[in-house]
Amino acid sequence: MAKANFYILLLTSLRSSHHALPRPEDQQ
Repeated sequence: MAKANFYILLLTSLRSSHHALPRPEDQQ
């Protein structure tokens, strides 16, 4: 579960700093 929390934090920081990067939830 810690890995999932880390992944969420990573996505959040990527989303706020690099908004142009493709995200997994965008491709669903």
